[in-house]
Amino acid sequence: MKKWLSSISNKMFLGYAAILTTTLITSFPLISTNNEVENKVRTFVQQTLPKLGTIRSISSDLKQLELNAYSLYGYTMSSSEYNAQSTMKTEAIRRELEQISSDNTILNQYFNTFAIHLADIHKTMTLKPVNWDVARKHLVDLSTTSDAMLKQIDHLTETLAISAQKNSDSIINKMSIAANLLFILVAIIFAVAITAYIFSCKKIARPIKELSLAASRIAKGDFKTGIIINSTDEIGQLAETFNHMQVGITKREERILKHAHYDYLTGFANSVLMTDRVTSAISQTNRVYSKFSLILLNLKYFEDINNAFGHAHGDAVIKEVAKRILNHVRDSDSIARINSDKFLILLEDSNDVSAAHYTSALIKRLSESIEIDATSITLSVCSGIVSYPGNGSDAVDLLRQAHLAMDQAKQSFSEVAVFDSSSDHCHIRQLSIIRDLRKAVESEQLILHYQPKVDAKNNKLFGVEALIRWVHPELGFMPPDEFIPIAERSGNISLITYWVLKKAIKQCRSWNGQNIKIKMSVNLSAIDLLDKALPEYILSLLNEHQVHPSQLVLEITESTVLRDTDLALQLLNELKDAGINLSIDDYGTDFSSLAKLRELPVHELKIDKSFVMNMLDNENDTVIVKSTIDLGHNMGLRVTAEGVEDQATLTLLNELGCDEIQGYYISKPLSTSDFSIWVNSYNQEPRDQEAVSPS
Repeated sequence: MKKWLSSISNKMFLGYAAILTTTLITSFPLISTNNEVENKVRTFVQQTLPKLGTIRSISSDLKQLELNAYSLYGYTMSSSEYNAQSTMKTEAIRRELEQISSDNTILNQYFNTFAIHLADIHKTMTLKPVNWDVARKHLVDLSTTSDAMLKQIDHLTETLAISAQKNSDSIINKMSIAANLLFILVAIIFAVAITAYIFSCKKIARPIKELSLAASRIAKGDFKTGIIINSTDEIGQLAETFNHMQVGITKREERILKHAHYDYLTGFANSVLMTDRVTSAISQTNRVYSKFSLILLNLKYFEDINNAFGHAHGDAVIKEVAKRILNHVRDSDSIARINSDKFLILLEDSNDVSAAHYTSALIKRLSESIEIDATSITLSVCSGIVSYPGNGSDAVDLLRQAHLAMDQAKQSFSEVAVFDSSSDHCHIRQLSIIRDLRKAVESEQLILHYQPKVDAKNNKLFGVEALIRWVHPELGFMPPDEFIPIAERSGNISLITYWVLKKAIKQCRSWNGQNIKIKMSVNLSAIDLLDKALPEYILSLLNEHQVHPSQLVLEITESTVLRDTDLALQLLNELKDAGINLSIDDYGTDFSSLAKLRELPVHELKIDKSFVMNMLDNENDTVIVKSTIDLGHNMGLRVTAEGVEDQATLTLLNELGCDEIQGYYISKPLSTSDFSIWVNSYNQEPRDQEAVSPS
């Protein structure tokens, strides 16, 4: 019986049963109001609260995606991590959007635009070279769209809160109406009616008001304040459910925040949180004139451990490394795992010298063998150190400089490298070259010079080699040895190759019209031999300018076929079958392989100038040159010697049977106009002319 009386409806039924039939008819709206109260409260708890929790999750995910974009822009997050997290979180947000608003067109449109900006940033940062202006624009667009979407979400949250408030007010109003009806009852039932009214207000209106206030708190982000209702009836049960849901939402938000700022494997801060900590350290340093250092640790060859033993083994290694780092650092220092094999330590009150000693001791500890499942693993660790003040202007800049120092340690096979501002200048210069290379090609900043090649026996002009030159508007003259490797590393070498081919073949046509019919030599890089579209492009240029394929000589080095031998050989054979001449450039400087040379479909060997220039003084160089000439002739190839700078060297090469010569004794590389003058002069001068000055 006691359990039966715990229900609000049952208690009210007993009270209303004591009232006359007329009273029941008049009081019916009160009973109806009670049922409506319960239904609306259930609707609020079952629908509105989950939506509010989902809205908080969406807001957090949006901010995390925006932080990831800035991390990718600052090179503190890899492209693969960025792409994986973007895919995972955007799918999660799409599902959550469907839960809170299946027909909210504006919110969905904002999110579609947001997802497009995420993809554009990833695309821009992975294209080489990186177009920084476009990347920054995408970041601004991303932030703008994120803010607009958050405003729309705030509006939706406010709408839910207002709806809850209105429901509460509506219920209270209905109860008031029911109470007013009670007041018109006859005097003999007045006491019963007023008792029912007081009972209803106490058991229903006050708890509903508490739920309404709780809804307002949740809308403002307060999930911790609970509801205290001392009742075991339906309202009490709803209040308890309400509290459980608040606890669940709080735990979910805590998990979201933790995943957004901490590494799941080590518990250390991630790159996002560490960037904030470095920013705070900079502000603190500027206020109290203190100092700090950043130590970037890299576990070299860690990927090999994953490949050899599996990721479970690799995770165990990371946990052990994290444990050793944690035992080494002070309580005041901050640690982050910013990549699969990289750890960052913020060392307070430290300069370059103290940080270097500190790091050497830590690396010694990390280099001790690690025993995992009866397997002994010894790590190779290197580090980069940068200190503040004195370097960098913000967190992104300091992290970039730490990476530069770490790369320097790798290249020099050192354990510790302290950031050197000169390397930063070099890095900035390289970035300028990468940034301006496409503009240089499009705006015709590049020019070609041509170095003559003549027949060694009769000194007759045989051909020219096209050599690229770049006078940068800010950096001045840059030798090809500087910007060509950068173009190869940044993926822009094809821009240069296509430009050189176009200009050289066009110039060849022009000389043909002047009755200067010679071969045009153009250098190809290793990456060019992986371009399946290259043969078709070359043949289209030859056809467009009516230049015979035999007039074009493509020079490659032996190392160019090492990346993908099968593809390179296929492309070379395709070029040879089209009638184009192929030449091995700088022969002898790589680890020459006769087996590889036998496979290459080439017509010419070019002996590197490092052997030719010292022939008269170094018998070993003479032997190498002679052997190369004999080898080439025995294989049916023409042999060209580079670096001929005097008559004596030319005479010796003639005696050894060399076919062609190239060097400053004949001519330095010439501009188009200077070459025309040189041709006329050369055809009229004796063949024993003095060497041309290499100015």
